[in-house]
Amino acid sequence: MIIRCTAKLLKEMGITKNDLVEKTSSESALDEWYAHLFFLARRKCVLFAHAKTYYGFVAYDVKREDIRKLDEVFRKNFGYRLYEDGFSPEAIKKANTVSDTVVYSRTIDRHVLSTMNQMIYEFGACLDRHGFITSQTLKKSSDFLPRTPHKQGRDYIIPLEEMWPLLEEKYPVTKAEAQEIAQTYQNVRKRRIFAITGQLPQRLQSQSLSLEPCWYVFYQWSDEQYHSNTGKTMCISRANGAVLYDDGL
Repeated sequence: MIIRCTAKLLKEMGITKNDLVEKTSSESALDEWYAHLFFLARRKCVLFAHAKTYYGFVAYDVKREDIRKLDEVFRKNFGYRLYEDGFSPEAIKKANTVSDTVVYSRTIDRHVLSTMNQMIYEFGACLDRHGFITSQTLKKSSDFLPRTPHKQGRDYIIPLEEMWPLLEEKYPVTKAEAQEIAQTYQNVRKRRIFAITGQLPQRLQSQSLSLEPCWYVFYQWSDEQYHSNTGKTMCISRANGAVLYDDGL
């Protein structure tokens, strides 16, 4: 696995150019991570973010001797974050296997760095809302990061939803497959899809729906003029791709 570190972090780690591995691509979807050193309440913190999904977590109050063992800091905090986000023991074991061997390199993707700056701002802002830093407020801010949407290309993604299929095999239907199902399901009219999320929409929470884990597809008929109150929702099973609910039909 490769961790791409910012210049400030490399300096703190005491790593020279000769210690870096010049890799331009990763071998697997889980292999590439970014790391950045920042300060919060005069404490050194390291933000780790997955290059493809933006799944991230913060190691708070890290000592200099710990930073020089960044691979251990990563494994400890990554495993804890996965546990808090409800990943299975098998998924956590798979993640630990990927991180058995860690090499370091420079950052190469400016968009990932820009997203990380936004993540640091959101993490600090979440703490500020509570007025002080405790273990409970740190947990709330940490829980917030993987669930915050970030722009990727023309779409917005939720990091936790993107990380899930890379580690879990329980729900094999991917987000991309859900979009294809939505486009072809009873396709008497073409659908214009705005977003796909794994979180139950608020307007459906009041209904007595007993749905298994789904992809919730927000769309509008392409031949309709856009209005905010004309949005429709389709629920697609993550297990088998069956359409369980569609309020547009």
